[in-house]
Amino acid sequence: PEARRLAETLVRVGNRLGKKFAALVTAMDQPLGRMAGNALEVRQAIEVLRGEGPKDLREVVLALGAELLVLVGEAASPQAGQEKLARLLDEGKAFAKFRELVAAQGGDVRAVEEPERLPRAARVVEVLAPQSGYVQALRARAIGLACGLLGAGREVKGQRIDPAAGVELLAKVGDAVERGQPLARLHVGRPDHLPEARKMVEEAFVIGATPPAPSPLILDRIV
Repeated sequence: PEARRLAETLVRVGNRLGKKFAALVTAMDQPLGRMAGNALEVRQAIEVLRGEGPKDLREVVLALGAELLVLVGEAASPQAGQEKLARLLDEGKAFAKFRELVAAQGGDVRAVEEPERLPRAARVVEVLAPQSGYVQALRARAIGLACGLLGAGREVKGQRIDPAAGVELLAKVGDAVERGQPLARLHVGRPDHLPEARKMVEEAFVIGATPPAPSPLILDRIV
């Protein structure tokens, strides 16, 4: 309800200013995609631009992009907009444009073409499933806080951010897991906070005997 009220308010304010606005309310009860952290998320974004990457991230990217196409008159409907954008991703045109933009701004296009050149953590630690079952919930807030502890964010002003730090999710809600199976990888930038971050990630996964009921990713559309 709060997310919907916020979206309605933003759309209403934009319309009163004479602008075309639209908003999507999306599920945020678990992290989007499988990467959380600076370089990790860049790698994942490159995968999506190549027509690959996690299905949930691609779904939100297409949905948001389609709304933009409708607003500027480049698509007759959200469905038509999604189809157009999906073709651009799958044909490699979106990735080519991203590479062009990086080059135009003086960036190192080698990191785009070869994401393994992006910063990588010197230490990676796996979090293992404590029991067999199904992932019934995955608390996004806990994953975000753990990322900060590992070095992907700041605890105090001026603190250095480690671009390689973060959390890589190997299981998501609905996945079946076995006891001892890796659930996540912690890309460690601040070793002194590893125990606390590890505990947060362990507790972020809720594993039960039955699979959860499927739920939509796009919850509402406000125009």
